[in-house]
Amino acid sequence: EKDVNYKSDVPVLWTHRNMPGMEIYFLTNQSEEEVNFEPSFRVSGMKPQLWNAVTGEIRSLNEYTEVNGRTSVPLKMEAHRSWFVVFTNNDENIGNGFEKNFPEFKQIQTVETEWTVDFQNKDIGPSAPVKFKSLSDWSLSDNEKIKFYSGTATYETSFELNNIPENEELFINLGNVGVMAKVRINGKDIGGTWIAPYRLKATEYLKKGTNNIEIEVVNLWRNQLIKDKKLPKKDRYTWHLVDDIREDEEPHSSGLIGPVT
Repeated sequence: EKDVNYKSDVPVLWTHRNMPGMEIYFLTNQSEEEVNFEPSFRVSGMKPQLWNAVTGEIRSLNEYTEVNGRTSVPLKMEAHRSWFVVFTNNDENIGNGFEKNFPEFKQIQTVETEWTVDFQNKDIGPSAPVKFKSLSDWSLSDNEKIKFYSGTATYETSFELNNIPENEELFINLGNVGVMAKVRINGKDIGGTWIAPYRLKATEYLKKGTNNIEIEVVNLWRNQLIKDKKLPKKDRYTWHLVDDIREDEEPHSSGLIGPVT
């Protein structure tokens, strides 16, 4: 009898370890596509929990069925997503979860205001903050100081939020990011994100009316190396003994690409 059973075409790998009163399964989506499936685990008499290693969140998985000594749990995994599914009857200090294991997100607003972007390293980036009327990929910019910029930049804007649903969790979704971001809302750090979906819980930080948001983004250092490869050695900002930069290599997708919702 299989320890974990699901359709053969589901691109998920897993491993299992046990501890006293606890069965721990690690599952990982090996594909570029979202996967929705219902694995059956060789476990009975214990309740499933979802442990999120990226955010540290632990919550009950309330949607499950137990038949003939096995427990089936509907799961949703975005591209390259991994989950710990933990079976235990210890429910201290964990989130209550939801009626459905993965409730649908409802978008209530898109942030469409102008952004002020301050490129931290003035030696290689713009010397003064730049206004972005809409979010765009640095690597597509006509300004070489932005196109090849490597390092940190801080995005700032304010937006009005007039519709806050009651008794619902609120999240901020950064859309697409190249490559990592930290977020502050109304002066409070709410966390960082480095993997899709670029989404952070923001329930207790957002308020009705005007909200200020700062997003600190850092990209790959490679874009500056690409620029330096085109320059005489005396004009380069960086130096290295060995590199694999191609002469015709284009800069890599960078910055806050959005949309921010």
